[in-house]
Amino acid sequence: MKLFSFVQGSKRYIGSKEKAKEVALSVRGEEGTTGRTEVWGVFTSQNGEEIAEIAKFSGLQAVQLHDSESRHALEKLNEILPGEVRRIFASGVDGDGQVKDLGLASEALQKGWLKAERDFLLVDGLTPGAGEVFPWEKFQKPEGAGDLPMILAGGLSAENVEEAVKVLRPFGVDVSSGVEEPVGSGTKCVQRIGEFLGKAQAASF
Repeated sequence: MKLFSFVQGSKRYIGSKEKAKEVALSVRGEEGTTGRTEVWGVFTSQNGEEIAEIAKFSGLQAVQLHDSESRHALEKLNEILPGEVRRIFASGVDGDGQVKDLGLASEALQKGWLKAERDFLLVDGLTPGAGEVFPWEKFQKPEGAGDLPMILAGGLSAENVEEAVKVLRPFGVDVSSGVEEPVGSGTKCVQRIGEFLGKAQAASF
């Protein structure tokens, strides 16, 4: 999966939907018709119309909704975003292991705006995208999340991903700054990525 940030002000901001489309086409061109890499977009403080326009123009396979405003766009996205595009409900977990905005996720599942066979619940630190680890030992997947598969994020690195996967058994893991060199620079390190993947895969068996 290749992740584009459409969050203005972020050091990982892709810059424009045109740039995202260019990179997405490049990825698909390299992989050919059998390519399996999905292209996802991260959104905050954007409404449904903005998110859908960017997703359709850029050819995204998923939209990752990282704050209250973008999560509240689920109803609108259900109306105007192609049904095959995944919706990723990204929410922070507090110090007691509780997921924020859980009521909205539950409502979205009940009304069909989120679908367990297509979408995911992404759990992160209290401020999603900030690289914060939350207390894994206190966390239990909430009933309100239904059968949504869970992706784990928040301060993951090669040093802790094995423990995280063993404790929470997520469907997948999300990493960014934890595979950068130096950490927080925005520059990915091939060696650190390899170490991270090795530890994550070892823990999943």
